[in-house]
Amino acid sequence: MISGLERSPQETVLGIIERLVFTKSEEWAYEQEYRLFVPYMIEPNQQFTTFKFHSEELTGIYCGCRMQEDEIRQIQISAEKINPTVKLYRSRLRTH
Repeated sequence: MISGLERSPQETVLGIIERLVFTKSEEWAYEQEYRLFVPYMIEPNQQFTTFKFHSEELTGIYCGCRMQEDEIRQIQISAEKINPTVKLYRSRLRTH
C-alpha cells in the first residue's frame, strides 16, 4: 500500500478514487496542471462521452510508452486541427 492512501472505515471507493486523482506530490507541483474527474457523466450503457471546450484549453496530450507511432500521429493530426500549438508528450520507460 502507498503511504498516505490508507482507507478509513467511513471512506467510499469513490472517495479513494477522488483522492488518487486530486492528490499530487510536492515534487510535481511545478507542472501546474488541471485535472478533470467526472465519474457520473458517463451512463452505464455508454463507453465514452464528449465535452465541449475552447480550443486554446487543449495545450498538451500525454501518450503512453506502449502506444504505436501511427496512433500517436493520428492523435497529433486530430489535436492540431483543434489547436495548432498543442504539444504531444511521449512517456518512456527508464532503462538503467
